[in-house]
Amino acid sequence: MFKYSGVASASVCSTCPGATYAPTPGHSSCLPCAEGTWATTDHVACTSSLTCPLGEGVVAVGGACEICPTGKYSDLDDNSQCTVCAAGKSNSKTASSDSSACVDCDAGKYASSEGASSEGASSEGASTCTSCVAGKI
Repeated sequence: MFKYSGVASASVCSTCPGATYAPTPGHSSCLPCAEGTWATTDHVACTSSLTCPLGEGVVAVGGACEICPTGKYSDLDDNSQCTVCAAGKSNSKTASSDSSACVDCDAGKYASSEGASSEGASSEGASTCTSCVAGKI
Protein backbone atom coordinates (compact mmCIF):
# COMPACT_ATOMS: atom_id res chain seq x y z
CA MET A 1 0.00 0.00 0.00
CA PHE A 2 1.45 3.33 -1.01
CA LYS A 3 1.11 6.16 1.44
CA TYR A 4 1.89 9.82 1.18
CA SER A 5 3.43 12.50 3.31
CA GLY A 6 2.15 16.01 2.78
CA VAL A 7 4.80 17.64 4.97
CA ALA A 8 8.60 17.75 4.92
CA SER A 9 10.42 15.85 7.66
CA ALA A 10 7.40 13.67 8.41
CA SER A 11 7.98 10.74 10.73
CA VAL A 12 5.12 8.69 9.30
CA CYS A 13 3.12 8.52 6.08
CA SER A 14 -0.68 8.61 5.97
CA THR A 15 -3.12 6.52 3.98
CA CYS A 16 -4.94 8.54 1.35
CA PRO A 17 -8.48 9.37 2.54
CA GLY A 18 -11.81 8.62 0.85
CA ALA A 19 -11.86 8.54 -2.94
CA THR A 20 -8.21 9.50 -3.40
CA TYR A 21 -5.11 7.50 -4.27
CA ALA A 22 -1.31 7.61 -4.57
CA PRO A 23 -0.28 5.38 -7.52
CA THR A 24 3.47 5.24 -6.82
CA PRO A 25 5.78 5.61 -3.82
CA GLY A 26 6.89 9.12 -2.90
CA HIS A 27 3.74 11.11 -3.58
CA SER A 28 3.40 14.33 -1.60
CA SER A 29 -0.38 14.46 -2.07
CA CYS A 30 -3.25 12.14 -2.92
CA LEU A 31 -4.93 12.31 -6.32
CA PRO A 32 -8.74 12.40 -6.57
CA CYS A 33 -10.57 9.52 -8.22
CA ALA A 34 -12.72 10.38 -11.23
CA GLU A 35 -16.44 10.79 -10.66
CA GLY A 36 -18.17 7.41 -10.40
CA THR A 37 -15.02 5.61 -9.22
CA TRP A 38 -13.63 4.78 -5.78
CA ALA A 39 -10.20 4.17 -4.36
CA THR A 40 -9.18 0.54 -4.03
CA THR A 41 -8.78 -0.64 -0.43
CA ASP A 42 -5.02 -0.07 -0.64
CA HIS A 43 -5.54 3.41 -2.21
CA VAL A 44 -3.10 2.77 -5.10
CA ALA A 45 -5.70 3.10 -7.88
CA CYS A 46 -9.35 3.87 -8.57
CA THR A 47 -11.99 1.38 -9.65
CA SER A 48 -15.61 1.51 -10.74
CA SER A 49 -16.36 -1.72 -8.89
CA LEU A 50 -15.82 -1.13 -5.19
CA THR A 51 -16.60 -4.11 -2.97
CA CYS A 52 -17.15 -3.52 0.73
CA PRO A 53 -17.02 -6.46 3.17
CA LEU A 54 -20.00 -7.51 5.30
CA GLY A 55 -20.71 -4.96 8.03
CA GLU A 56 -19.46 -2.09 5.86
CA GLY A 57 -21.08 0.06 3.21
CA VAL A 58 -20.09 2.69 0.67
CA VAL A 59 -20.06 6.26 1.92
CA ALA A 60 -22.26 8.31 -0.42
CA VAL A 61 -19.79 11.19 -0.41
CA GLY A 62 -16.19 10.14 -0.93
CA GLY A 63 -16.95 6.65 -2.19
CA ALA A 64 -15.02 4.58 0.35
CA CYS A 65 -16.04 1.64 2.52
CA GLU A 66 -17.02 2.56 6.05
CA ILE A 67 -18.08 0.45 9.02
CA CYS A 68 -21.86 0.55 9.37
CA PRO A 69 -22.80 2.79 12.30
CA THR A 70 -25.35 1.97 14.99
CA GLY A 71 -28.88 1.72 13.63
CA LYS A 72 -27.64 0.18 10.36
CA TYR A 73 -26.27 -3.09 8.95
CA SER A 74 -24.81 -4.50 5.73
CA ASP A 75 -25.50 -8.12 4.80
CA LEU A 76 -24.06 -7.82 1.28
CA ASP A 77 -20.42 -7.77 0.22
CA ASP A 78 -20.89 -5.33 -2.63
CA ASN A 79 -20.91 -1.61 -3.26
CA SER A 80 -24.18 -0.73 -1.54
CA GLN A 81 -24.68 1.61 1.38
CA CYS A 82 -25.47 0.33 4.87
CA THR A 83 -29.14 -0.58 5.32
CA VAL A 84 -31.17 1.30 7.92
CA CYS A 85 -32.97 -0.75 10.59
CA ALA A 86 -36.75 -0.67 10.15
CA ALA A 87 -38.98 1.54 12.28
CA GLY A 88 -39.67 -0.08 15.66
CA LYS A 89 -36.25 -1.77 15.72
CA SER A 90 -32.88 -0.66 17.05
CA ASN A 91 -29.26 -1.73 16.72
CA SER A 92 -26.70 -0.49 19.23
CA LYS A 93 -23.71 -2.18 17.56
CA THR A 94 -21.43 -1.01 14.76
CA ALA A 95 -20.25 -3.19 11.84
CA SER A 96 -23.42 -5.34 11.96
CA SER A 97 -23.54 -7.81 9.09
CA ASP A 98 -27.10 -9.10 9.37
CA SER A 99 -30.60 -7.66 9.75
CA SER A 100 -31.03 -9.80 12.89
CA ALA A 101 -28.85 -7.20 14.65
CA CYS A 102 -31.90 -4.91 14.46
CA VAL A 103 -34.04 -5.97 17.41
CA ASP A 104 -37.64 -5.11 18.29
CA CYS A 105 -38.19 -2.43 20.90
CA ASP A 106 -39.80 -3.63 24.13
CA ALA A 107 -43.39 -2.69 24.94
CA GLY A 108 -43.60 0.92 26.10
CA LYS A 109 -40.60 1.95 24.01
CA TYR A 110 -40.12 3.13 20.45
CA ALA A 111 -37.27 3.42 17.99
CA SER A 112 -36.37 6.96 17.11
CA SER A 113 -33.37 8.33 15.26
CA GLU A 114 -31.96 11.79 15.80
CA GLY A 115 -34.48 14.43 14.86
CA ALA A 116 -37.61 12.39 15.51
CA SER A 117 -40.21 13.93 17.79
CA SER A 118 -40.65 12.82 21.39
CA GLU A 119 -44.33 12.19 20.71
CA GLY A 120 -43.61 8.49 20.27
CA ALA A 121 -43.29 8.69 16.50
CA SER A 122 -40.97 6.03 15.18
CA SER A 123 -38.46 6.39 12.41
CA GLU A 124 -35.79 4.24 10.82
CA GLY A 125 -32.17 3.87 11.83
CA ALA A 126 -32.36 3.99 15.61
CA SER A 127 -29.46 2.93 17.78
CA THR A 128 -31.56 2.65 20.95
CA CYS A 129 -35.20 2.33 21.94
CA THR A 130 -36.64 5.22 23.92
CA SER A 131 -39.33 5.08 26.61
CA CYS A 132 -42.66 6.55 25.58
CA VAL A 133 -43.56 9.82 27.30
CA ALA A 134 -46.25 9.92 30.00
CA GLY A 135 -49.67 9.44 28.45
CA LYS A 136 -48.32 7.40 25.53
CA ILE A 137 -47.78 3.66 25.13
